[in-house]
Amino acid sequence: MQHSRLVFLLYCIFFQFAVFAQDCPTANTINLETQDDIDAFLANYPDCTEINAELNIGRTLPPNLQNFTINNLTPLANITQVTGDFTIAQNTNLIHLNGLENLNTVGGNLEIRGGFQTASFAGLENLETVGGSFRIVGTDLVDLSDLVNLEYIASAFFLNGNNKLTDIAIPSLANIGGYFYLQGNQSLVSISDMQQWERIDGGIAFVDCQNLGDISGLSNLQSIGLGLIYDSFSNDTTLVGLNGLDSIYGNLEIKNTNTDTLLGLENIKFIGVNIIYQDNDRLEQPLYFNNTLEQVNSIQLIENRKLLHVGDFR
Repeated sequence: MQHSRLVFLLYCIFFQFAVFAQDCPTANTINLETQDDIDAFLANYPDCTEINAELNIGRTLPPNLQNFTINNLTPLANITQVTGDFTIAQNTNLIHLNGLENLNTVGGNLEIRGGFQTASFAGLENLETVGGSFRIVGTDLVDLSDLVNLEYIASAFFLNGNNKLTDIAIPSLANIGGYFYLQGNQSLVSISDMQQWERIDGGIAFVDCQNLGDISGLSNLQSIGLGLIYDSFSNDTTLVGLNGLDSIYGNLEIKNTNTDTLLGLENIKFIGVNIIYQDNDRLEQPLYFNNTLEQVNSIQLIENRKLLHVGDFR
C-alpha cells in the first residue's frame, strides 16, 4: 500500500511539473488582442523562446476596428522563432516594434499591416529568414533600413499602399522565391540598395508607384526566375536601373503606361515566355533591345492605340 501511495505521489508531482513548467503555449493559433494579453504571455511563459504555432497580434479584430490598447511588445523579447504565420495588424498605438529584437526566423508568412504609427522596423534588426511571404501593407514606414540581417524570403515580398515609404534598401537580402511586388506606394522614389541580387528565383512587379524613378539598387541583377511586370506608370525612366538584366524566365509585361517611350532593358538576351504590351495609350516606341534579344516565345500587342511596331530583333 505504501508503495502505491508513493507511486501516486510521484505521478502527481510529475504531472504538476509538466503543466506548470510548460515553456510555450501548445495551441495551434495564439491570438494576442490586447496589451493585457501580451503582458500575460510573459507572466505565463517566461521561458518561451520558440512558438510552434501561428501568432497574431491584433489580427482577430474585425478589419475596420482598430486596436487602441497594444503599445508595447517588450514582453515578447525572449521569442527567437515563430514556426507558423506571424501577423501584426491594426494596432493604432503601437509606435515601435521593440520587443521583437531577438526574433530571427518566421517559418510561415510574415504580415505587418496598417493601423500603427511606427516609421521604421526598429526591433526587427535580427530577422534573417521568412519561410513564406512577407507582406507590408498600409503602414507609415518611411524606409526598411532596420532589416539589416534579412537574407531570404521563400515566397513573395509584397509592399502595398505604404504611402510614406520613400526608399527600399535591404543590402543583406540575397534572394526571394516569389515576386518582389510593389504596388501603390505613392511616395516611393528609389530602390537604392539590393546589391546582393544578381539572380533571383522570383520576379519583379512595379505597379502604380508613380514617383519611383531610381532603381539603381537593382543594377547588379542579371536574371529573374519568374516575370517582370511594369504596370500603371507615367514615368519613362523607371526601368533604366535594370540595364544589367539579361534573362527573364517568365513574361515581360508592359501595361497601362502613360508615356511615349520606354527606356531600359537594352541588354536583354532571353525571355522565356512572352513580351506583352497592353493598354498603353500613348506608347509609340517599344523597348529597344540593342539587337541582343535572342529568344522570346511571342510578342503580344493588346489595345495599344499608337504602338504600330515591336522593334528590331535578330
